[in-house]
Amino acid sequence: MVQHEGLRAAQYLRMSTDVQDLSLGVQEQAIRQYAEQRGIHLVAKYEDEGRSGLTLKQRRGMQRLLRDVMGEGCPFELILVYDVSRWGRFKDTDESAYYEFHCRLNGVQVRYVNEPFSTEESPINALIKSFKRAMAAEYSRELGIKVRAGQDRAIDLGFHMGNLPAIGLRRMAVAKDPGRTRVLQTGERKAGPSEHIKWIPGPPSEVALVQRIFQLYGYTSMHMPDIVNLLNSEGIRSKDGQPFTETMVRHILDCESFIGNFVWSKRCEGNQRRRTETDPMFRRTIGTIEPIIDRETWDRVQTKRFWKKGVFRSKPQLLAHLRAALLENPSVTVKELPSLACGARTTFTKLFGSMEAAFRLAGRDYAAVHARRVQRQLRGWRVTRAIVHDLEALFTSHGIKWMRPRRQHLFVFANGTRVRIQLMWKLLHQGCAQWHLSKHVWSGPCDHFLIARMNQDETAQDFLLISRAVYRSSPPWSWEHLPQFVVQIHNAAELLSAVRSVIETDPAGPRS
Repeated sequence: MVQHEGLRAAQYLRMSTDVQDLSLGVQEQAIRQYAEQRGIHLVAKYEDEGRSGLTLKQRRGMQRLLRDVMGEGCPFELILVYDVSRWGRFKDTDESAYYEFHCRLNGVQVRYVNEPFSTEESPINALIKSFKRAMAAEYSRELGIKVRAGQDRAIDLGFHMGNLPAIGLRRMAVAKDPGRTRVLQTGERKAGPSEHIKWIPGPPSEVALVQRIFQLYGYTSMHMPDIVNLLNSEGIRSKDGQPFTETMVRHILDCESFIGNFVWSKRCEGNQRRRTETDPMFRRTIGTIEPIIDRETWDRVQTKRFWKKGVFRSKPQLLAHLRAALLENPSVTVKELPSLACGARTTFTKLFGSMEAAFRLAGRDYAAVHARRVQRQLRGWRVTRAIVHDLEALFTSHGIKWMRPRRQHLFVFANGTRVRIQLMWKLLHQGCAQWHLSKHVWSGPCDHFLIARMNQDETAQDFLLISRAVYRSSPPWSWEHLPQFVVQIHNAAELLSAVRSVIETDPAGPRS
């Protein structure tokens, strides 16, 4: 018999749910009684409350225990666990044995206080322990089958589970008694087994926002980064008060719940591999949620999403597509390649080393491209100088005092406010003409930007007056849908009014 008296021990406690009969208190009481009977001193406690024993990934307590066992100066020689199932219900029983052997290899023994086998390391005890590990794994497997059957039944009856998208939907608890329903708030759970969860449309403002996101993506040239920048520049937040990200928008655009369908178990639990729709574990129920997006809009969005994902092509195929694009437009830019089905920058860089190498192999004439770029710059400078000259005359004739630093398209008004003049042209991007805002790294400070949106005949369609902060957070493409806090100006009177307002309300402040 192994002697334990005087040894220091750590206790490890785990339970899967907060309604489990074998609570942490029951386990701790049994371990403490075992230790007192054998003169063992409990010096540390590790616990995983509400954590499954199938994997180690979410069990912070056991992870910390294993790290402490490996560390220098481990303060205990024993680990006391209630039974084999509390150590883990790993599907692979070798995994459970591995963690125990890992502790023993570092001089720490693992003892199960409520198991029939003794503490002696003998073949019969090893056999019983292996059998108990297999029983723990089989219990989880059978329980998983029963839980899955219950989930499938609930889904077939029109109930739902899982995480909601960032906006647009809410959870409603439906009781077994007819007519008893209540909307659950974030973090609120259903009362118990007598209630089921249904998904319903959220507040009208969120429904309208979801519809707007689908409209912007499906019926305009905007893409996810543009939509994210637009929403955040307008101060719009998710239902949790968080700013929007591309991941949020992507999940919204891919969520079938907005057209009334519920999709469940799209990924495997262990390796998170995406299941195919032919997998028997993949489930889709049609028409169990009130739709807020029409089918035509959904199909349009999914077509665009599929087109954006692209397909795999070999190096010769990529070069052939790139040559065809160069024949159509010799000065095509890297940003335009995905819209022409040529591939993304990362694809060409990975296969050819750089975009320049790919363009040269495809036969690009860099001299002609450079000449075209210089011609475009010269046109921009000429048009900007003409606009600045007209603004000088306009401000002077209406008594607005100003000065301009030499060789800069910048107005400095009497109160110190600085307004820079910039042009915005429509260029080919993602297969269509879009407004492009060229963001330069300016050497001097600036408070506001007066942006002229130019027609191809070199006349200004209108002007936009935006602050430095809005300028920095704005996307470079797709300005058809103007963010909030952007002043749109159509004539000289509106321009004078906007400039005077800026001068009066924006005293000289910090510059950057």
